[in-house]
Amino acid sequence: MTTVNELYLVTQELHSSLHGGMPDNVEEKDEYISSVEKLLSVRQQLIDRLPGDYSAEEKQIGKRIVAINLEIDKLLYEQFKVMKNNFETFKRKQQRSKQYMNPYKNAAADGMYFDKKN
Repeated sequence: MTTVNELYLVTQELHSSLHGGMPDNVEEKDEYISSVEKLLSVRQQLIDRLPGDYSAEEKQIGKRIVAINLEIDKLLYEQFKVMKNNFETFKRKQQRSKQYMNPYKNAAADGMYFDKKN
C-alpha cells in the first residue's frame, strides 16, 4: 500500500471520528481527544513521508484527501469552540464558587477614609 493510500485511509478514519462528535461523558471525552490526537500525529507522519512525484491515481486520491481535509478543519474548529466555551464556563463557575466561599475577599474599600493627625 502506498503512502498516499495510507494517508487517505487515516484521513477517512479521522473524518468519521470527528463527524461522530464529542461525547458528553468526561472519561469518553478524554479517550476521544487522545484518539483524535493519535490520528492527527499518524496523519502528520504520513504527510511527512509523501514522495515528490505521484501517479494519476494518487493525484485523484490527493484531491479527495484535500476535500476531506477542508471538512476536517471545520469540524476541528467547531469542537475547539465547544471545548473553549466549556473551559470558560468552568473557570467562571470556579471563580464564583471561590467568591461564594469568601465574599469579603475582594470587597471594595470605598467609603473608608483615614484620619490623619498632625
